[in-house]
Amino acid sequence: MGTMIGGIFMIWYGIEIVKNHARKLQTLGGSYVILSGVFMMLIGVFPDGTKPHDFIAVVTFLSFYIGLMLFGLGNDKKSIKLFTIFIFILALTGLLCPCWPSLCYLEIYGITLAISDMILLLIFA
Repeated sequence: MGTMIGGIFMIWYGIEIVKNHARKLQTLGGSYVILSGVFMMLIGVFPDGTKPHDFIAVVTFLSFYIGLMLFGLGNDKKSIKLFTIFIFILALTGLLCPCWPSLCYLEIYGITLAISDMILLLIFA
């Protein structure tokens, strides 16, 4: 139930990005955040242990990072552009790293990156 509520807030966050920014890259980034929110809600439908859970969890985080990176690239501030690219590279590195003993640790890593990215965007925006 918590992931479904979190998905609603992610969709809301994406809608606000789309509504409040006119640049194409920022609008596209907000659309990816909305898509990520839909997948986040699907994690609530397919909890851990079901067949599609792993795929849905990876797509949730990957689409969120792509969305925030596109949003950052559409921003005027160079520091935001560089930080969002850095977070995206960290996310891809974590996703491709075979060092995680279970998907749970990768999800914790992903949540930590997503929260740090959102805090940066709130601070510098």
